[in-house]
Amino acid sequence: EEDPRVDGDWRTGLLDFGRTNPVMNGPEGGRWLEWIAFNIRREPEPNRSAWVALAKRAVAQLNKAAVPYKDGVWIVYGQSPPDDGFKSIQDAETIPSWIPFLKIHPPTGVGASGDTWGVQGLCAIYRVTKDPEALKLAGRLARYIKDYGKMIAADGRLLSELPPGATHWHHSFQAAMACAEYGAAAHDREFLGFADTAYRHVMTFCNREIGFAPEYCYGSFPRQQDIDNTEACCSAGLVLMALWLSTSGYADYWDDVDRYIRNHIAALQMTDTRWFYDIPENRSKYRYPDPEVEKIIGPLVGQFGGWATANEWHIPEFGPGIMTCCVGNSTRAFYYVWERMVDSSNDRRLRVHLMLNRASRWADINSYLPYEGKFEMKLKARCKEILVRAPEWIPTGSGEISFKVNGKPRGLRWSGRYVNLGAGEPGQIFTLLFPVSVKQVKATNGRSPFTL
Repeated sequence: EEDPRVDGDWRTGLLDFGRTNPVMNGPEGGRWLEWIAFNIRREPEPNRSAWVALAKRAVAQLNKAAVPYKDGVWIVYGQSPPDDGFKSIQDAETIPSWIPFLKIHPPTGVGASGDTWGVQGLCAIYRVTKDPEALKLAGRLARYIKDYGKMIAADGRLLSELPPGATHWHHSFQAAMACAEYGAAAHDREFLGFADTAYRHVMTFCNREIGFAPEYCYGSFPRQQDIDNTEACCSAGLVLMALWLSTSGYADYWDDVDRYIRNHIAALQMTDTRWFYDIPENRSKYRYPDPEVEKIIGPLVGQFGGWATANEWHIPEFGPGIMTCCVGNSTRAFYYVWERMVDSSNDRRLRVHLMLNRASRWADINSYLPYEGKFEMKLKARCKEILVRAPEWIPTGSGEISFKVNGKPRGLRWSGRYVNLGAGEPGQIFTLLFPVSVKQVKATNGRSPFTL
C-alpha cells in the first residue's frame, strides 16, 4: 500500500533544501545541481530567480568546501540533501562510508570520482546561468580529476578499481565524461582532447556497433564469470561522451550516438515485466501476468538493467538486476540526446543531427527507421536553411537519397554528412527517402564473440 508519509517527507526535505546552503557534491549532489539547472530552464519568473539564487548559494558553498591541490581542487565525497546532507568537510568526514578508501585524502581512483558528478552539475548550472564562478570551479575540479585523480592514464587506460584488483569501467570513465562536459562548456580543447583519448581507448574493447561497454575491464572481475556484463551507466557514458565531443565541434561521433541509442541503451530500459518470466527458473513457476509478481516488479518498469549482457536483460548470478544509479545516468543521456539532436542558430538555420522522433518549436520530426527508409519533418517556423544528417550507410554525395516538399520532388545538395534542403516555411512537409541496408557483423562484446 502507498504510504502518504513518503511524499510528506520529500516535501519537507525539499523545502529545507531551498532554505539551506548545502554542500552538493558526489553523485547525489551533482544530480541535485543538475535538477536546479533544469528548474532554472523551465520555470517562469519569479520562481526562476529563486532557483538561480539557490544555484549561486550552492556554488558558493562548494567553493568554500574545495580543498586546493596544486593547480586544481578536490571536495570530500559525502552525502547530499535532502537525505543526510553535510554542511562542511568536517561534517562529511564523520559520515560512515561503506567504501573505506573514499576517506583517503587527497582522493584518487574511485575516491576521486565523486567530484566528476560535481563537475557535471556545475556545467549544467553554467549552461543555464552563464555564472562564471560555476564554470571556474568546474574547471578547477576537472583539473584535479584529469591530472591527479588517477582514474584515467594519459594514454586513456582506465585505472579506478572497485573493489581493489578489478578495474571498474564507469568509475574510471566518469573522469573522461566530466572532462568532456567541462571542455564543451569552456571550449577547452585540452580537456576535450583528454576525453577523446579515453574514448578512443575504450573503443579497443567496447563494441562500437551497439555501444556495449563491460562493467569491468581488462578481464578483472570481483566474482567468477566467463562472460562480460554491462551496467546501463556504461552505455550512457558512451552516449554522453560521443554527444559532448560532437556538439563541441571537437569530433564527429553522431553516428556513434545514433547506434548506441538504437541498438543498446534503449533495450536496457525495462518497458514491461516479461523479462522476469523468461528467467529459466521462473518459466515453470509463473505465467504472465502473475498478480503477485506484478505487484512487486510492476513499479520497477522504467528502470535500466544493472547487470545485463548483450542479449539478456538480467543474469541472476551477476547481481539483483537493477542499480538505481543507472536510472539517473541513462535518463540523463536520453534527455541530452533529445535536447541536442536538433538545433537552430539565431539566423534561422535548422540542423538535424539524428533521425529520431522529436517535436520541437522549429519542426515536428517523424522517423520511420529502422522499418522504412523515410524521414518526415513538418515545419513550424520559417527556416532560412535546413540541414539533415544522412544515415551512416548512405555515402556522402550519393544519389540514393531523394527529397520532396509537400509530396513534390525537389533537389538537394550535400554539405559534408548533411543534406542541405534549402529554405522552408511553416506548414511545409519535408520528406527524405532512402534505402535501408542490412548487414551481418562478427563482433566482440567484452571478451565474448557475437554475430550481430
